[in-house]
Amino acid sequence: EFRSYFLAAKRFSDYKLYFFVHSWVSNTVFNYAASLARLKGAKTVSCQHGGGYGQHENNYVESIERRFSDYFVSWGWKDSFYPGAQIFPLPQPNLSRLLNKHSPKLNTVIWVSVSVPKHVHRFYPYPFMPDMFPIYFSYKKRFVTSLDSDVRNFMVCRPHHSDYGGLEEEKNLLKEYNIRVKYSGTLPALLQKVKLYICDHLSTSFMEAIVANTPSILFCDYELCRQREDAKPAFDLLRKAEILFHDPIDAANKVNSIWDDVQGWWMEPKRQEARTKFMEKSCQADTHWQERWIEAFKELAR
Repeated sequence: EFRSYFLAAKRFSDYKLYFFVHSWVSNTVFNYAASLARLKGAKTVSCQHGGGYGQHENNYVESIERRFSDYFVSWGWKDSFYPGAQIFPLPQPNLSRLLNKHSPKLNTVIWVSVSVPKHVHRFYPYPFMPDMFPIYFSYKKRFVTSLDSDVRNFMVCRPHHSDYGGLEEEKNLLKEYNIRVKYSGTLPALLQKVKLYICDHLSTSFMEAIVANTPSILFCDYELCRQREDAKPAFDLLRKAEILFHDPIDAANKVNSIWDDVQGWWMEPKRQEARTKFMEKSCQADTHWQERWIEAFKELAR
């Protein structure tokens, strides 16, 4: 089997530059081809493909990707936290398509949640490890039980598409408090229409909501979701603007207090400034992102 991979990879081993999104996990032939090409002097480029990069105090996937790459394309941040690749901050294409696209048309609050595998198959940050799930669920429960019924009546929960067979307790909680579950529709499209977005973990969708300028509340456990030093100033701004909370009851109370005028609360200068500065650091978007990517890759291919 190794020989068949090797022979297939040789056909693709004469390029100067190899770009990884997440093929290092799933495409063995591509990995072999890039490895063979590196022996001939080729360069490898990997890129951020979700939230948490450049933010979590420990991000093992990011560590691996930066170590095997010559260059790493981030969503705007740059640090020396892990050795290896040279960082190229660039606006993220999908985020750029969402820039300032929020236009509330649904009197709905969408709560984005996630599920956790029952068994460890890779090291993940909070809340994606099985031993973290009890804490994660307790945060959800405290949040839900602290919401006013007027808010819950307009709330839908958007879980991860795979529940790994372990979300019965959560489903019962949602049913008890009359919170609907919604899988239909793409999340980026929904973020452009909803009245309020809520997330209980540091996710890609939080970056999407911030870029779209969707009113947002984020809450997560501080001890298990620590930020690295370079990222702390941007997150401190979110905390001061009461966008980010580390107590689920405080997050719920904030939702209750702003429900009658979410848009007015969100557009206050304090929150817009925190949003803008967070974007500059963690999730850059640019309507002319193509030009910036082309120029960057011309430089990388020299």
